Amino acid sequence: MSDFNAFHKWLGIPPEEQPPNYYRLLGITLFEKDRAVIIAALDQRQLFLQKKSVGPQGDLAEPLLEQLQQARLCLLNRLTRAQYDSQLRQQGVAALGTAAAANVPGERGGVSPPVISTANRGADAASLAESADAFQFPDEVEIKDVSAISKRMEWRSRKLSWGINLLVVCCIGGGAWWLMNRGVLPPPEALLRPANEQREAKDSPDPDAGEEPESSRKPQREAAVVNDDKPPIKTEPQDDVREPPPKTASVVRRPSKSLGSATDTARFARHQIAVADFALSADARFLATAGPAGDCRVWDVTTGETTSRFTGHNGHVHAIALSSDGAQVLSSAETLKLWSAKTGDELAELKTNRHPSRAILFWPGNRQAATAGAGAIEIWDLKTRKAIRMISGVHPFCGSLALTEDNLTLAAVTGEQAEVVTLFQAISGKTIRSFVGPKVRISSIALSKDGASLWAASGEHTARRWDTKAGTTQAVFAHADVLALSRDETLLVTGGLNGLVSIWNANTGSGLLQLPRQKLRILDIGFLPDGEHILIAGESTDTDGQTATIQLWHLPKLDPNAPGSRPNSIAVAGSKQDEAPLNTALDAAVVKLPLPAEEQRDESKKTIREIFKQDFSKAVRLPDKAKLAEKLLEHAKTTTDDPASRYVLLQEANDLASSAGELDVATKILNELTTTFAVDVLDVRSTTLKKLSTTVKTGSPQERLAEALLKLAEDYAAASQYDPAIEATKTAAVLATKAKNLKLRDTAKNRTDDYLLKKKS
Repeated sequence: MSDFNAFHKWLGIPPEEQPPNYYRLLGITLFEKDRAVIIAALDQRQLFLQKKSVGPQGDLAEPLLEQLQQARLCLLNRLTRAQYDSQLRQQGVAALGTAAAANVPGERGGVSPPVISTANRGADAASLAESADAFQFPDEVEIKDVSAISKRMEWRSRKLSWGINLLVVCCIGGGAWWLMNRGVLPPPEALLRPANEQREAKDSPDPDAGEEPESSRKPQREAAVVNDDKPPIKTEPQDDVREPPPKTASVVRRPSKSLGSATDTARFARHQIAVADFALSADARFLATAGPAGDCRVWDVTTGETTSRFTGHNGHVHAIALSSDGAQVLSSAETLKLWSAKTGDELAELKTNRHPSRAILFWPGNRQAATAGAGAIEIWDLKTRKAIRMISGVHPFCGSLALTEDNLTLAAVTGEQAEVVTLFQAISGKTIRSFVGPKVRISSIALSKDGASLWAASGEHTARRWDTKAGTTQAVFAHADVLALSRDETLLVTGGLNGLVSIWNANTGSGLLQLPRQKLRILDIGFLPDGEHILIAGESTDTDGQTATIQLWHLPKLDPNAPGSRPNSIAVAGSKQDEAPLNTALDAAVVKLPLPAEEQRDESKKTIREIFKQDFSKAVRLPDKAKLAEKLLEHAKTTTDDPASRYVLLQEANDLASSAGELDVATKILNELTTTFAVDVLDVRSTTLKKLSTTVKTGSPQERLAEALLKLAEDYAAASQYDPAIEATKTAAVLATKAKNLKLRDTAKNRTDDYLLKKKS
């Protein structure tokens, strides 16, 4: 191995020309100035020697590669090459010959004449080697390892690739948007499948066991209340339908007097399972209800007994409808099924790929039915069990439909954020007119018999009445997440997630009556045909399990034009005159949702990850993560009927915002999470702020995060939890130091000392 001459055997450089100068090493003309020629020779030699490095004499290739790297650094820099050429000329190499040809391995041709004379060959070679080894590169010159030409070519290739990818993405996105607007493809939100969140109370008795004895019944609920102050004031109509009214109605707390009428709790006192939707027969004798875990029933309203029960659905039942004669029930879960209301037998399964349907409506005469799901309304012939028409363009979460008395006009929720109500021709599917509310999801709608008036409740916990001909908003109603219109269209009942039920003059918005606040998240509400009774249903928030989820209330005789009513105001039962005005949005959040079960969260997380798969794959850079966090937050705000998905959306958004160091976005998400769900507020805040402390941007964001940590420490200290308080103040001190805010740093250190003393004491 020691006798092997790598210069000679591999590069064709004879012993008398060794050690070679850099030009001879590369096999190019002495003093070559063309950078392209030098680069090509370097690349060729390097590739050749790299292949040899894995062969039998691979250990000899390493020194050659190092010399090749030195040649690259020297010859590709104009200044160092000039100095090197000057040294070669001083050694007399130029006089001996400047036309040394390249002896590239594998090529034909003889070896070029030696550049050093025979007499002085040994001395000059040693001198050249010594001068090359002693050569020093200037420190101030930045030497680049990569060819400028290669960089330019790579950049051009990247630009071309990006351009082609952008064109493909635009074409695909445009096509998908067009198909979604046509109703052919559902939007991503349509794939969100609500998880089974509700469970039957462990200690609740069997709902089919009948009524309790008269002696065991609890006292009737406290009486409904009515206000009796100032005369009505007319509401000025708005000029433009697209100009939203104020975000909250003016709600005034004022003294109220009791009335003699109260609810008849005996009828549904035993029902503890949550009810997401219900439907009444035309004579109000039968009631159909839908709940979690496939729970569907038909009740006798007079006795409160279950007459039939359907067990064909496995998942959450989103919507239910009862034919006007009380003979058939149509329900929607993972499938769309038609049942016999009397026997509970399944009559048919309606074949559709638009799951789930979140709104169902029987046509008068019970020959047809309408279902809304996955961005379209399907009209069904119940005799043939087939869809005969389709109206596209509705929102995937459209949870309410309304029809005029002549069956010609159909109202549904549309818009990108479900913030629009659109009137359609029921036969042709053509759009008649749209009405834009606030930029929040519309949850419940009602339409007058002649189609002249439209009522809609939205996620801002208010309802509005539109004049459909003029296109203007005529009245605003408070505490409204769901609503229903009386048969004579003079009264409107609204129910809120905060447990408030209110009766209004449907046309003027004057408040007439309010029931005592219930420990119930009201999910559906309706008038009985007599106009003297209302049904409310929802999810109980009573930890003692004493609140029925279906309630029938008897109303006193109400005069819609009573002189004591006031527009957009209503008395709150048990309130004091000097209390502050009620903030509708905050009041609705008083009752927090319980944390979904772990299996529900896991299922929702898989679904959400699948729906937003492309968004998550693109969220690599910090700005992309922040953008996706805001997108998930907006989806969480509009997902009110699926707590598990809403919780997971907020959690995913929080993780993205924290990892991106976006303090403002993370703060919004924290506020939404802590006001909606019954979480450990301090623990959630602490976890988020800790993560932000490692990712937040320098400067002002670090100062604001340090202040947030000091506030967190105060809250921990108030709860006598000094260890996490001390940890928070120490982190705040570090952030303040990085932000160069010495005053804030000293404050944090002083707080740390205070909490240490309190902990010891």
